[in-house]
Amino acid sequence: VEHWGLGSLPACEIAVESPPNHVGLGVGTQLALAVAAGLRRFFGLADVSVEEFAMAVGRGARSAVGTYGFKQGGLIVDAGKIAGETMGRLCRRVELPDGWRFVLVCRKDARGLAGSSESGAFARLPPVPLEVTDELWAITREQMLPAVEQQDCGMFGESVYRFGRLAGESFSAVQGGPFANAEIARLVKSIRDFGVPGVGQSSWGPMVFAVTENEEEARRLVEWLGRTRDGIAYEITVARPNNTGAEVR
Repeated sequence: VEHWGLGSLPACEIAVESPPNHVGLGVGTQLALAVAAGLRRFFGLADVSVEEFAMAVGRGARSAVGTYGFKQGGLIVDAGKIAGETMGRLCRRVELPDGWRFVLVCRKDARGLAGSSESGAFARLPPVPLEVTDELWAITREQMLPAVEQQDCGMFGESVYRFGRLAGESFSAVQGGPFANAEIARLVKSIRDFGVPGVGQSSWGPMVFAVTENEEEARRLVEWLGRTRDGIAYEITVARPNNTGAEVR
C-alpha cells in the first residue's frame, strides 16, 4: 500500500493456503509476490512488471530466481546482480519435461535460516572464489541446460547434485559443510545410493529434493523412504514441474 501510494489498507481478507515458510523452497518470495499480484487485481490497477512487484514487497535483493520463476515458471538461470542494480538479470529460462517429478523430503517442524538470522549468516560468509563461480557456470551451461533440452533426467540430476554440492561448500563457514547438518548429508547420500542421482538441499534447508524421470520412479522412491526413515518423521511430497508461472484470477 505504501509503495503504490494507495492511501489505506484494502477492505478485503486474504486467505493463505501455502506450505510453511523457511523450509528452503522460496515460499516466502512466492507468497509476497502473490499478495502483491492479488491486491493489484483487487484494486483494478494496471499490470506492472514482475520486477515492480518484487520491489513493492522487498524481494529479489540477493537472487532473482524466485521473482522470474513466479512470472514464467520453468528452470530459471539468474545472471547475478551488478552493483547498483535493484535485482539480478534473467540469463535463461527453459521448460522442464512435464513427466519429471520432484520428491520433496523435509523433517517435520524443521525450519531453515530466515530474516535477520539469514542476513547475519550471509554477512559471515567469505567471497566465493572466482574459480568456483566459473565451475558453477560451466556445470549449468555444459551439463544442466543441455540435459533439459535432451530430456535426460539422469544427466540433469547428476549436474544438479554437482552444482548444489559445490555451491554448498561456499556456505561451509555457516553450515560446517555443503549441507545444513549431518542428517541432511546422510539423507542425500542414501537417496543417491538408492539410485537417484539428482538430489540436493534447497537453500539453507531443511528441504531435500530428488528429481526422478516419472511418477512411477517418484513413488518407488517414496515407498523406499517410508521403509528407511530410522524413526525420523519426514513429510514427503511428490511435485510436478511448473512451466507456466503464477495464475492470477
